[in-house]
Parts: sequence; C-alpha cells; structure tokens
Amino acid sequence: MISRLAKKGLVIREIPIIPRHEIPKIGDGGLPLYRGHKVAVVVPAYNEELLIGETLTGIPDFVCRIYMVNDCSKDKTQEVIDYYAQQDDSIVPVRHEQNKGVGAAIVTGYKRAMEDGMDIAAIMAGDHQMDPAFLPQLLDPIIDGKCDYTMGNRLVSPAYRKGYEYLAVLR
Repeated sequence: MISRLAKKGLVIREIPIIPRHEIPKIGDGGLPLYRGHKVAVVVPAYNEELLIGETLTGIPDFVCRIYMVNDCSKDKTQEVIDYYAQQDDSIVPVRHEQNKGVGAAIVTGYKRAMEDGMDIAAIMAGDHQMDPAFLPQLLDPIIDGKCDYTMGNRLVSPAYRKGYEYLAVLR
C-alpha cells in the first residue's frame, strides 16, 4: 500500500504510537483521581485516523476514563482507537453504527461517563486541537464549587488559541 501511494506522488507520514504514561492507582477501585474526583474525557471522532493517537497520548494520567466515540468514521479511526484501547484500559471505545454528528457523539460519551459513575466529564476533539494541559484550570473552579460548568475559548487570546476544552459536572 505504501509503495503504491508513493508511486502516485503522495507524501507518506509515519505517526509513532506512544501509549499514555502509567496511570496512577490512587482512588477507590484503583482509579486515578484529580483532587478527589473521577474525571472522564469524552472524545468525539469522525475520520481522525491521523490525529486521534496524538489526542489520546496527550490526555493527563489523572483522567480515569477516556470515552472514544467513533461517529461512524469511514477511515481507520476505529482501528487506531482499538489499538490504543488494547494498550490502555482507561480507553473505552464506543462506536456509532451510523453518523449522528458531533453533538450526539458527545451525548453518548456523557451517558457512558454517568453510567460509570464519573464525577466530571470534559470534551476534547479527536483532531488534537485542544491542549489537555488546560484541563486543571477548567476543573478547579468546578471542584471548588464556584460553578457547575466551565468552558475554555481558544479564540479569545492569541496566546491561548491552542487550548480549548469545556467541561461539565455530572450530578
């Protein structure tokens, strides 16, 4: 396959697959906690085979569940998700059998997070456009009881245009 693509003049880019760091086992049931709370990340994905791996490996170790919602991708997104899920049992593959859109994928992820007893769920796009380093800044006001929902906007300031996440408390 690679040689056929190269003959057609296409550029081949190898993407290394690097698993997340070892997950700390510090909470009840052996789950990692962030300031005493079980945090999940919902990742809606549609045709993200090239970037989904980078998205997964960047998610912090304090996240105890990553709900990868494949919204009926037509590329190899599911194969990449399945590979990572075999390496990291915090990754929960969820697959829509028909494309329902990003909103439905997020709702599916939220429902799974609630079923699994997660305290807080964040959404991060499958195309690695959201910087997970900002998660604590968005989680802290929720945990401190200052609000039930936070949302980052990467478009407000040029310095932060690379970081955009939003979270909600699941109660």
